[in-house]
Amino acid sequence: MLAQFVHAQRTLLVVDDDNDTRHLTRIRLERAFPGITVLEAIDRQSAVPAAARQPIDAVITDHHLGTEEGAGMIAQLRQAGVRGPIVMFTGSSDPAVYERAYAAGAAHVFAGRDTDFVAYFRALFAK
Repeated sequence: MLAQFVHAQRTLLVVDDDNDTRHLTRIRLERAFPGITVLEAIDRQSAVPAAARQPIDAVITDHHLGTEEGAGMIAQLRQAGVRGPIVMFTGSSDPAVYERAYAAGAAHVFAGRDTDFVAYFRALFAK
């Protein structure tokens, strides 16, 4: 019961330009953390204002957001006041992608969507 109360106070932002991936990510988070608030954005133009309007505890973003790269948005989210972890998914094996994401303020970069990001947040929320 206490774990649900703690999760219910969390707000996560999921940013992905693919509707199905974004929706499935939200569903996985809501099932894993009952009562959590999951906001969705399709790109930087919708994510940054959402983060500036309300406290966001964590962000999950894709590397490719249409014609933009997630690392650029990560820096803007930090400027908008997001202090919690920002994690990025990428299918790229290019070390420069990882370097740009970490330099922009990413807490973690996952290689591919098959990664168990729920376990990552479960460990994070347990702290």
